Amino acid sequence: MSVGRVRRILSIVVFVGTCCVLSARAAQGADDGVPHRGGRMIFYGGGPMPDRIVELVDGRSAADFLSNSLPGSVVVRNYDERNDRTKLAAALAKAPKCFGVGIAPATALVRVGRELSVVGDGAVVVLLPASASRPEKMLRLREHMREDYLALRRAAKARAADPFPKPELAKPMVAGGSLFIVGGGSLPEALRTKFVELAGGKRAKIVVVPTASATADLAADADVPWIQRAGVADVRILHARTRAEANSPELLAKLQDATGVWFGGGRQWRIVDAYEGTKAYDAYHDVLRRGGVIGGSSAGATIQGEYLVRGSPVVNTIMMAEGYERGFNFLPGAAIDQHFTQRGRAPDMQTLKRTFPQLLGLGIDEATAVVVRGTELEVIGDNTVSIYPPTKEPADGDGPQPQVLRASERYDLRTFSLIRAEK
Repeated sequence: MSVGRVRRILSIVVFVGTCCVLSARAAQGADDGVPHRGGRMIFYGGGPMPDRIVELVDGRSAADFLSNSLPGSVVVRNYDERNDRTKLAAALAKAPKCFGVGIAPATALVRVGRELSVVGDGAVVVLLPASASRPEKMLRLREHMREDYLALRRAAKARAADPFPKPELAKPMVAGGSLFIVGGGSLPEALRTKFVELAGGKRAKIVVVPTASATADLAADADVPWIQRAGVADVRILHARTRAEANSPELLAKLQDATGVWFGGGRQWRIVDAYEGTKAYDAYHDVLRRGGVIGGSSAGATIQGEYLVRGSPVVNTIMMAEGYERGFNFLPGAAIDQHFTQRGRAPDMQTLKRTFPQLLGLGIDEATAVVVRGTELEVIGDNTVSIYPPTKEPADGDGPQPQVLRASERYDLRTFSLIRAEK
């Protein structure tokens, strides 16, 4: 088909179907999971096509991409930011749990797997509707900019659900077992020994979860040997990329009698994508209920809080990433950051606390860990832990300021105060 004919068909099809609204049923359909890698999907805004978009079409007919739907969204083509904002918002109001997309003329939104990118002369507007606790949010994407499709879907669903985090002051407590939360970096021998001791020593049955890493096999190769050198013979590797894998009997069997779990470093969103809402998630909590230990470093530390920081699949510098704000809640009411002093992350934690003052903020340095049992927290390792207690109101100015603990110091999570050593 000639380029001229493609352009003529485009003009007719886009004029007839300017607004494509997906139903709530479509928003909850088979595309709920992580999209499979594969073919490119193109959503065109209308009008004459720039040559670089014609090349992107690569000989296919107009119907091949004008008929594409983007599950979980409502799409307005030929979008004019001055005149069509109301149209997009109105369409979005009829599609709960969806996000809105406005595609300008001569512009294409391209989806490959979970990545969304823009090609063309105009912009693509992404709209998240207002909720009970959040104002409407608009993103404007131009050529070469990227956004994560799955994060947008999750954000839209989160806005339609009950507000998170809850406004009540945090009451962190580990009802059973213990948590071993490491701030990343090197793992000193004292920290390794302590984790294995909490898991049961040489009789421990420890499950290593390398899922946060893009190269899970290499991550497992790094974590398993130090546990074995501590004298533990029963070390199992548990790894999934999909929820179907996380629900498999073979995987769940590894957790059935485990006395310890170790979450390795990497990117925490990978842990969420694989295990959230699965039987494996419940089995991790069962380890604690049986009196075992949940440990982890870097991403494996952050995932242990109720509020997940740096969960964005796009970049780890985003402290509060809508769609990826729920951690695994091993420590209720807590938001845990790592590499804290080494990467100058105090301003990020202050921003989080000014937004959600009701949370307990923990900033853990590298080569340093906190051990949490019940309502008592203890610091071990080489550096410090910064603690930001929950408050009813956000701090003013440059606040809030943390309480800084060093090795061997203990902290009461009921009173949010240092436990003084007995003389």
